[in-house]
Amino acid sequence: MSKKPPIGASVWVATSLASDPHMISAFHATEHVADLLGIKGIDKRGGVREMAAGASEARAQVITFALVVAAMEARMVNDAWRSHPQGAADYLELLAANGHELTDVEKVIARHELAEAVAID
Repeated sequence: MSKKPPIGASVWVATSLASDPHMISAFHATEHVADLLGIKGIDKRGGVREMAAGASEARAQVITFALVVAAMEARMVNDAWRSHPQGAADYLELLAANGHELTDVEKVIARHELAEAVAID
């Protein structure tokens, strides 16, 4: 991950956590975030905590962003196009606003397209 969060990340993190304050624990974000942040080892949760404790303000914002991203990514299961997980559309809009070109399936999840309009395997 980069040294600073993408444009709009702070607002997205705040609104995501305000809308769903349990998302990080419910979706095991601390386990998934270790991969995003490149933490290796047995105690990934502790590694994230240690990384945050010694972080600068900017790095702490990136770590917080990564925690919420990890929770959202954990929600993106194979049939997310059908279930439209809570917060997924806003997450995909953030990615798109920062240069990610949404796939056809992501367009369905973000409600830009109807499932019937795209080829979903």
